[in-house]
Amino acid sequence: MDLLLKKPWSQWTNEECEMAKLDCTAQNIIAYALDSNEFFRISKCKFAKEMWDTLKATHGNINESKEVKTRNQARRKKRQNRKSLNLCFMAKKEDDSSSVSSSNSSNSENYSQLLQAFVPAG
Repeated sequence: MDLLLKKPWSQWTNEECEMAKLDCTAQNIIAYALDSNEFFRISKCKFAKEMWDTLKATHGNINESKEVKTRNQARRKKRQNRKSLNLCFMAKKEDDSSSVSSSNSSNSENYSQLLQAFVPAG
């Protein structure tokens, strides 16, 4: 692509003209998609590929970001399940203290049912 800058327009081939048009279109798409802070970061770039590489270096790989987001969502869900389980244990414990006639075996069965309901398998 450096050849495009060194050659006069009159000597460009049709393929080079088409590549320059596509690059200009890509630059416009990238520039219009960014806010002013991000735009100033890439404003000195000469080619769309250069802009894209600058943004990629700044914000990291998109696929890695998706993986991190998925892991964080899974951790958040696991924490919510633990909180729900703790609340159920607390509620069950309060219910048990008020009723004297419940047996220890039925309590352990109830706890195991609660565990199965709120703790994901695996």
